[in-house]
Amino acid sequence: MPDLTPAVLQPILAHLLTWGELSSAEARRLKAEAGLALLVSGGLVQAAPESWLVGPGLMRCLPAASQEEAWKKACWSLPAYQAYLTGLAAGEIARRGLEGARELVESWVARQLSGRAAEFNAFLDAIEDDLPTPLSESTPGTLVQAVQRRLQKLEEAAGLDFAAWNAALLGISAPAEAVFQAALARGALTALPTLTAEMELLPIIDLNHDLNASCNRRVWLPELAADPNFDPSTLATDPAWQTRRYVFSSLPVVGAEPHPPPYAQEEYWRACCQHPIPWIIIQLALYGHIQFGLGAPLQLFPVRDEHGVLVDLRAALPEHPEQHLSERLPRLIACLGLELILPFGNLPSASWERLLAVMLQLNLLETAQDQLILGREFASLAFTSKYIQDLVRTPKPWRARLVDTLQGE
Repeated sequence: MPDLTPAVLQPILAHLLTWGELSSAEARRLKAEAGLALLVSGGLVQAAPESWLVGPGLMRCLPAASQEEAWKKACWSLPAYQAYLTGLAAGEIARRGLEGARELVESWVARQLSGRAAEFNAFLDAIEDDLPTPLSESTPGTLVQAVQRRLQKLEEAAGLDFAAWNAALLGISAPAEAVFQAALARGALTALPTLTAEMELLPIIDLNHDLNASCNRRVWLPELAADPNFDPSTLATDPAWQTRRYVFSSLPVVGAEPHPPPYAQEEYWRACCQHPIPWIIIQLALYGHIQFGLGAPLQLFPVRDEHGVLVDLRAALPEHPEQHLSERLPRLIACLGLELILPFGNLPSASWERLLAVMLQLNLLETAQDQLILGREFASLAFTSKYIQDLVRTPKPWRARLVDTLQGE
């Protein structure tokens, strides 16, 4: 049995929480096969052809405050480890009850273990079968020994070193009372939400197809490097530029069988037109471009911090209040029939800023006086290149829907 500790699972979960998908090539680079098998068996990861996706078990751990919190919550919820924690907690509660601490037990169950009574009772029913007398007539020592034997069987069946898991996730490995108190204090025994269904495995054809299919595909904000230099020698292994099979997260420049570098600028443009978030920005800028001479344009203004760094876009429509695009992004994604995933609850500002910077760097956007408009060369291709036309101009109804959403309609 591989040495499957929580530390082994951490880079796998971090990748999935960042990109929503782990390809077979990425799994090999991470040496993640054994860890993925454990996560799939526990429902935290969903297996797909040539890929692994965020599964229902991991989705119900979100949102989390940080990568570390998400990792711990995911490991706590792994069925084998949660069964161990549940049994250990049930044993400690029963032991304290036998010792006469009834009020303390009732306080635990009412305040910190709400919704877990049925699971505790099921474990204790099984323990009672191992006792020579009814549980209520047993001594605390006899109960503790029976619980230890049952937990050892769980550990052997799972093939995991639960003491190592306790140390990594709770900061203490023994004794049982200390582990229980640590699990209680850290929320490791909190009842989890009901599992959702697994994601439907519909491979991405292209963004236009998904818009027409209204398939509720998941969308993740791309995590681009702070200063991408578009070095072809690094793109092949940079997850930010990989073609994903089932979720929109990376900007798909590098395909399953990438051609030799360099990559032309138009390939980066096409990739941005195949991810809903930069595509939305392009569509709004295109609407302003088309409507410019009609007297009611949509205008995009840069929002910069005190250092002059572009941090957001401000959308202005006649007779409507100005809006920060970052704040409207979840609604804009939803109006397209897609689902924006925010693992940590909010749009990560640094990632959003880097995406805007990359769109400027690629000349998809440019500054004109005090506005941001479509880059002139890209705007020209939107009207002359058949491929770019298909990506940008064809979805006119969706462009109108985006504007309606900004108008609050």
